[in-house]
Amino acid sequence: MKKDVSGGLNLMNMLLCFCVVTIHLTSMPLSQLQWDTFSFVTVFAVNKILCFSVPAFIFLSGFKLYSGYAERKIHFGKFLLRRCTKIVIPYLIAVLIFFLYFFEKGWLGADKLHEYFLLGTASAHFYYVVIAVQLYVLFPVIKYLFNKSPLITAVLSLVCTVLFQEFFTFTYSDRFSLSYIFYFVLGMVFSKYKCMEKSNKLLLAALPVSFLSALVHIGRSYLSMTWRETYYYGNLVNIVYVTSAIVVLFGICSMAAGEFKWLSKYSRGFGEVSYNVYLYHILAMNIMQYDILPFHETTVESRFILTSAVVIGAIFAYDALNRVWKSVKVKIAEKRAKA
Repeated sequence: MKKDVSGGLNLMNMLLCFCVVTIHLTSMPLSQLQWDTFSFVTVFAVNKILCFSVPAFIFLSGFKLYSGYAERKIHFGKFLLRRCTKIVIPYLIAVLIFFLYFFEKGWLGADKLHEYFLLGTASAHFYYVVIAVQLYVLFPVIKYLFNKSPLITAVLSLVCTVLFQEFFTFTYSDRFSLSYIFYFVLGMVFSKYKCMEKSNKLLLAALPVSFLSALVHIGRSYLSMTWRETYYYGNLVNIVYVTSAIVVLFGICSMAAGEFKWLSKYSRGFGEVSYNVYLYHILAMNIMQYDILPFHETTVESRFILTSAVVIGAIFAYDALNRVWKSVKVKIAEKRAKA
């Protein structure tokens, strides 16, 4: 079966978008449920299973950037300007909107406004954008080193990620690009060596590693949270799980995109709204949790279900409206061309 490279990446991007949304949806009830209930264990397990999502986005960035610039010279100014237009400016607008919403509720003050923009601390999920921007700036250097020696660069990136996730943690280290650089370089490796064509073998090799490391990581994390046991070297286990889970998802999406053309086509269209979905989904969750549901008598479980239904429904509605608007623009352009 011929692999659909762009379709596989688009499908992976779409699934990761919903994985991130699910992570944040499941995070909300965890502080309210009893830890020994079935509901807590289920929500906790789903939340931990999907922890590979943001590193997988970083993996995709590395894959796409290297695919686009492997044989091309990087004009650094134009390169950054394009990322600034597509990534940074929408991010700054989103931070401002979040700040105004939280400021009105008295949750944030204007004294740390610079931190909200520079470090993405207005909302936890903004850390991904801060990391991505750092990697964009570093990409010409990473590309140069990678082209000189892919193996050494990959090994050094893994060492950096291990060191800064397990041993050298500090304030805002979760927003430090070297903590995640291995996933970025891994994406470059997959692009350079055309791993899309080997996705079946990679999937089979990574699946048992992903399954076993997930069991260990979820189990130890649960015991650490509920029994206050120290989870030694948990970040190392997490790196193993996240890496293998990325490979598994990459393999599944590579095969699915080639087998189901309609899914590949749909996910390509979803890519146009995925970044805005990432930026604003938590705002929608907060509005549901703090502005709508408090006026109704609901249980933790029902609030979770209602919030999930509204947020996910809003995402599909937004995607549908974008597709309609795009179709309308095409028809208008066609009429103007005929006139």
